[in-house]
Amino acid sequence: LFCPKQIKASKTYRFEIANQNIDHYYWSLLAAVEDPKLSPDAYVQAMLTKAGHFIDQIYKLGARRIAIFSLGPVGCVPARTLLPGAPVDRCFGKMNKMVKNYNSGLESLVKDIPIKYPGGLAVYGAVYNIVQLFRAIPSRYGFSNVSSACCGDGTLGGMVQCGREGYKVCPNPNEFLFWDYFHPSEHTYKLISKALWGGRHSRVRPLNLKTLINITLTHD
Repeated sequence: LFCPKQIKASKTYRFEIANQNIDHYYWSLLAAVEDPKLSPDAYVQAMLTKAGHFIDQIYKLGARRIAIFSLGPVGCVPARTLLPGAPVDRCFGKMNKMVKNYNSGLESLVKDIPIKYPGGLAVYGAVYNIVQLFRAIPSRYGFSNVSSACCGDGTLGGMVQCGREGYKVCPNPNEFLFWDYFHPSEHTYKLISKALWGGRHSRVRPLNLKTLINITLTHD
């Protein structure tokens, strides 16, 4: 993954680990593409084991300032709220349950970094919580629509993929939480970045990214 010469202890390394794994798990199950060999809980544990190995690898290669971001509410993207078992305009609860379990374990891994790895400093970005806050009180953050895709067509803009024949683009993309049937809008990304950069403890912890980057480590 990395060449040792590319890793510098003075730099800050930011990661979102296993972004599409849970989505693939349920999509394969519902589409009858394959039968998952693991239960949801066992699958999450396997993901966390791989995340732990990844952290170990980048530390051994020299990374000391590490920022790891949680998964967002994957079950709330337009493409997944249309899956069987998900109420239209809401979220696919089983998928989000897996995401929350994974995020909880991921935060525990982050908390252990300073203990397990001498000189290591890590922060956890609670992207899931941030996005759910946008969904709970959208007007506060400039959103008029937190369910549908700006670019696409059909129910929630999730039936026709953006760029495919028949797609449409909304006139006010900065008021939409989602740009297309799977990805956040530019406005959403900006708000998430702002929350992670200088946000309070409920958004990013134990430090925000601005503080993490400016801390002087003993080996810097």
